[in-house]
Amino acid sequence: MWMRLFSSFLAIFLFSNLYVPSANAQKAKPVLTMYGAEIPGYMMDSITRPGILIELIQKVSELSGYQINFRLVPWPRAMKEASKSPNAVIPGLSRLPDREPNYTWIEPIMGAKSAFVSLKKEINSFAEGRKLTSVGAWCGTSHEQELKENNFENILSFNNIKKSIKMIEMGRVAAWYGDVNEILTRWNKNAADTSLRLKFGKVLNVEHIWLAGGKLMPKNIAKDLQDALKKAVKSGFRDEMPLKYFGYVVK
Repeated sequence: MWMRLFSSFLAIFLFSNLYVPSANAQKAKPVLTMYGAEIPGYMMDSITRPGILIELIQKVSELSGYQINFRLVPWPRAMKEASKSPNAVIPGLSRLPDREPNYTWIEPIMGAKSAFVSLKKEINSFAEGRKLTSVGAWCGTSHEQELKENNFENILSFNNIKKSIKMIEMGRVAAWYGDVNEILTRWNKNAADTSLRLKFGKVLNVEHIWLAGGKLMPKNIAKDLQDALKKAVKSGFRDEMPLKYFGYVVK
């Protein structure tokens, strides 16, 4: 009698262990993909110096326990791919009204300084910029949008790095508007004559850039990543990155 009861219990126990997922399997975290674009100092195809944002995401991966794979593609594609995948993140995204419903906004990362850059003279206001023959900006970025909102009719939009630098050198672009560290880094790397000195106007905007996720990212994943990023900032790791790549601290 007892032997039959024990055999029945053993059969039920083995059956349940075959068909009920283990606790570890239930808690397994999905693999995430970080989409980004080649931006000097921020995101680069380099193992030793991958850029501020990639190093931050690597730290977030370490602190949160999520495996995060990295893909660098053109910026418009990065935004599109990140938006439609629930397991995607994108760092360095400006929080614009038309983007608001397309992403899960996880946590602001840092401030980025924007100003006009020119070879001829300092441009210290949008009013001065509107008087120029042309102002360059990266296509599809918050900087281009900012110029449009300030009633610029002389915008030249670019998505080719070397062409944009050449146009500045030739004087075809009277000034550039964007992240001051990015344009300086691109200039030093791509200009044919680096003896030409860029003149930087006053900083007109310090824009908070965000870590965002796909529109349908689960709330628990967003919370895990938010907590990890906050830890990276609180520990001082975030502030070490601008010092490493640009020589100053951004709050």
